[in-house]
This record gives sequence, structure tokens and C-alpha cells, in this order.
Amino acid sequence: MASALVGLLAYSWMFTEGVPNERSRLYLSMALVDHGTLHIDELLRRHGVIFDLSAYKGHYYTDKAPGSSLLGALIYGSLRLFSPASSWSIRALLLVMRWGLMIPITVLGFFVLRNLMAKLTIAEPIRDICSMAWALGSAAFHYGRAFYGHQIVAVCLLLAVWLLWPTQTKNKSVLYSLAAGALCGLAAITEYQAAIPCIFVACFHLWTTLKGTKLKLWWAFCVGAVPFAVLLFTYNYLVFENPFALSYHHLFNEGAQSLHTQGIGGVGFFHWQYFLGALFSGHRGLLATSPWLMFVVPGVVYGLRQYAPPYRGITWLMFGTVIYYLAFISGSNMWFAGWSFGLRLFVPALPLCTIFAAMGMHHLWERVSWRILALGTISSSILYNQVVGVTLPELPPSAKNPIFDTVVPLLSSTQIIPNWVSMLFGRSGGWSAVPVLMLAVLVCIWLVYRAIENTKVHRRNFVLGTLCVVSVFGATAGLLGPSWSEQERVQLVEQVRLWSSAESQAP
Repeated sequence: MASALVGLLAYSWMFTEGVPNERSRLYLSMALVDHGTLHIDELLRRHGVIFDLSAYKGHYYTDKAPGSSLLGALIYGSLRLFSPASSWSIRALLLVMRWGLMIPITVLGFFVLRNLMAKLTIAEPIRDICSMAWALGSAAFHYGRAFYGHQIVAVCLLLAVWLLWPTQTKNKSVLYSLAAGALCGLAAITEYQAAIPCIFVACFHLWTTLKGTKLKLWWAFCVGAVPFAVLLFTYNYLVFENPFALSYHHLFNEGAQSLHTQGIGGVGFFHWQYFLGALFSGHRGLLATSPWLMFVVPGVVYGLRQYAPPYRGITWLMFGTVIYYLAFISGSNMWFAGWSFGLRLFVPALPLCTIFAAMGMHHLWERVSWRILALGTISSSILYNQVVGVTLPELPPSAKNPIFDTVVPLLSSTQIIPNWVSMLFGRSGGWSAVPVLMLAVLVCIWLVYRAIENTKVHRRNFVLGTLCVVSVFGATAGLLGPSWSEQERVQLVEQVRLWSSAESQAP
């Protein structure tokens, strides 16, 4: 299972061009190691201008929170101990960050997630299918292998919940509290909006320590978290001469600046349009791109009603974090988060949603129809995310139906993102997507087998039912048809062709 996960995560990768988000983070990592500076002026001159920039007093900076770049600097600095800067291209370093940082983080989150579900006595087959659903059948798949901050925050929050879980052994509680505080601090300096759920975690831990008269654990948590807050304030002061001035306050692009200055950092009041888009839109909606998340609703009801103390408190903590991210996205004028697939800004809450979905499935598992629905929605999600992920996982916001707008045109024109098969054979093509799609199908078959073994119901019924559910979701995409005109689809293919050409010429 872990081998299939790593194989699918590492099989393909985004172009070096067309991903300013990753390059902006990487530029800061390189500036810290090679030049000892926080501005990225020299990197822009050497490797090209990007869209994601902040500017202040004649210098350019990344417009991202610095946490992911600091992690990247640790990796790049380790490499520089054994090699000169001239031996590393942007393309090579991006691959190092993707494979050497992001994929290990995702695999770690995968096993921690399984362990938490085991602590809740979730049945083992459900743990198998839900953990794979998170890793391969949600937006966590792409952002678990891309040098962004979302998955880093997701795993940090998940680890913090694991460390503060009520059943941890007492002799390690101080160390666990210290580590949980550090993880929350890292999450907050990796994505500014993660500060709120980190405060939720801190308040929950304070409540549990006061209840148990173990206030020293709270202070250990603070000792772990405070250095990261000091680091962020120091970074902001050195860059913008104000410890509370964030990079979003100094965006170089005027259009982006106007969006992020509305409300608080671009977030205002709740909008039903944004909320419904976050749930149901074909290219971003949680229930459209990961329909297995429908089991979160019965999982929340079951979890909040059935679990007795000490589990009820941490269940409320997870629920509050999920609600916060939904509210944050529903008030953000950039709720769709630019070029992406799936609800990108919700990635930090996806592991906690997975736990609730597992609770819901566990509660309904003995009912054949619900089990078939679980298997069908998870299989649909994995296939959907894999076919988009191997063609172009960062879709333009206007691509409403990814299958017809991007997947079919790119596969038919033999222009898709780089992968191991195309690299080994020296040419790209739609045929190079076959191995990863075959592996995705095998994963779905294994999950179905895992869920129906030792059952009294005839296995054929489960298989046919699962295929019916998958067919319904596929037919729905077919009935909607393309949202783009033929000209728009041709333009995307040409853009991908240019990126592919630049990738083949990169050193």
C-alpha cells in the first residue's frame, strides 16, 4: 500500500514554468543559503521573473509566508555542503523539494492518519480505504507532492492532534506538548491563515491541562510555539520594517494587491456563492472532486454524540478546525485559489475530514448499500484525481469540467506533464499516462477487495455496485460537457506545449 502511494506521488511532476508559487518559495530558500539575504533580487535576475512577488523599498521578496522556504533552505543548505551552487538548476531543486520534502511529509501524514483512526477503533478495512482516499483521491494528492504550504500545514496540524491525543503515555507528555507547540508554530509561519486553528489547538491543550492540573504541559506547548512567532515577527521586521506587516500587504502585482486588501487579507463576510462553489463546483468542489467526503456528515454526528470524554473534546477541536476552513474559504474573494484542482485552500483540514469520514463509514459499514456507496465514491475520487493529476493538476479557474476542458484535449494531443516514462523514453505523449492509470485502477481493485473480504454478502454484488457508482459519476461529467470553447482548449494545449519545450531544454 505504501509502495503504491509513493509510486503514484512520484510518477509525474509539474513543469518548471507555470508554477510561480513553488518558485517563489524556492527563491527565498536559495537566497538564504547562497546570498545570506531575505530579498530575492539576484534569483530573479538569474532564473527569471515570476508573478508571486512582494516588493518593498527597491527589493523583491517572496509573497509567501516563510515557513516552507525555511524548510527548503535546510534541504538546499545540506546539498550545498557537498556541491557548488552552479551545479543546481531551478528544475533540479524543485524536484528535490517535491521528492525530498513534500512526499516524505505526505507519507508521514498517511501513517499518522492511520494511527489516529486505529486509536478511535475504526475497523482496519475502513482505515485502509480512507487513508488511501485522502492521499490519492483528494486535493491532498497534488499538494502532497508540490512545494506549496498547504500539505505542510495539514500534516503539522495532524501531528499536533496526534501528540495531544488523550491516550498518550504520561512519561512523554512534556516532550509531546513541546513538539505539538513547535508544529503549530511551524504551521502558522507556513500559512498565515493556519494561525487560527493553531490557536484552537492551544486553547484545547490549555483546557485539558487546567482540567488535569498539569499546567506545565501548557507551558511546554508555549515554549515550542513561541520561537516560531518570534521568527515570523523578526522576518517581517527585517523585510518590511514592521513585525506585523505581512507579505500580502506589499504584493508587487496591483491586481493581486487589490484583492488581498479587501476585508482582512482578502477575506470578508460569508458568501453563499463561494460556499456552494467550495462544495459542488466541478473543478473545485469537495463533493465533486472527492465525493467520499459526503461521509463526513454522519461522521461528525456520530463522533460528537457517541464519543465520551476524553475523546469528545478533541473531536470538537477537529470539528472546529474543519468549520473554520469552510468559513475562511466562504469569505475569501479568491476561494478558488487561482490555478488548481480541488479545493486547494481546504487541504490543511482534509486529514481531519478523513477521520470524520472514517467515523461515518464505521457507523454505517454493516449496511451493504452504504458500503457500496463508500467504495464507489472513493474509487471515483481516486480515478478522477489521478487522471487530472497526470495531465495537468493546476487547471485555470475557468476550466469548469476538467475531463473535457483539459484531460481529453491534452491526452489526445500527447501534451501532458513530465513523468518517468516520458523521461526514460525521451518523448512525451498520452501513452505515458497509461502506467499510472493502471496502478490507480489496481489500487481501487485492492480497496474493494479489502472492504469485502470476510463478508457474508456475495462479492459480485459489491463489485457491480461499486462499478455502478463509478459509472454514475463518470456519466455526470459526460452529461455536463465541456465548459470551454474549442479555441480555449487549443490555447491550453499550445501553452502546455511551450512549457514542455522549455522543460526539455532546461539544464
